[in-house]
Amino acid sequence: MRSRALYRNGDTVVMDEVIDGQRIRSLYVGGTWQSAVYLNPLKRNQPVFEYFKVMDAILRWKDPFRSGLMIGGGMYTFPRILVNRNQDLHMDVCEINPDFEKLAMRYFLLGEAKDNITTYLMDGREYLEQTKKSYDVIIHDAFEGRNLVRSLITLEGIQVVKQHLKKDGVYLINHHGYKMLDSSGDLLVTAATLRRCFEHVRLFQAAPENYEVIRCNWVVLAGDGDLDVFGNIPDAPDLNQIRYD
Repeated sequence: MRSRALYRNGDTVVMDEVIDGQRIRSLYVGGTWQSAVYLNPLKRNQPVFEYFKVMDAILRWKDPFRSGLMIGGGMYTFPRILVNRNQDLHMDVCEINPDFEKLAMRYFLLGEAKDNITTYLMDGREYLEQTKKSYDVIIHDAFEGRNLVRSLITLEGIQVVKQHLKKDGVYLINHHGYKMLDSSGDLLVTAATLRRCFEHVRLFQAAPENYEVIRCNWVVLAGDGDLDVFGNIPDAPDLNQIRYD
């Protein structure tokens, strides 16, 4: 199968391609790979990105949960996977791009899960400062270009997030960093800031084992209850640095 563009508008491209031997439909924005789904029907409810695989494993441990908020919807691939697996789950999604939901419906299978997903066309922190809802899980995967949206990883922003988590709820973040944790200063500041609000903060590297990379994604998990997802993993180191608005 050759790579072929299905949709192109400015710097937004939807493309079918083969990656590591798998047929995949991808969304690129500004040249950055932002969303992907397997075209193989047997794999369509499996995450493509490594950080979603880690989050999926965490949330399988967290099951059953009934309510989730995803900040940064992209092509809705992860909330779609979650609600397809758990028919009792409802996911709210904050997404500021009004075209993304339409693209997800047309190209990324959102229609099969639309009844269990509600979209809010607004900034995630702005939504949380207005809503009265509480959630079992809040996921932060919103980026400005290549940078994680900062308003939800400052002390003030994290306090807002925690106000909308139910008892034993968890906050998950897709965070960029380096494969060597000691080199990931920005990630460690985020973890230290989270520890001012949550009892436990765990860091999970999301890099394919067969890839030699310097930079990679990390999944940050924060909560007050039992977070021994993959055994007794220690909490993130607590630096004497806090990020403020």
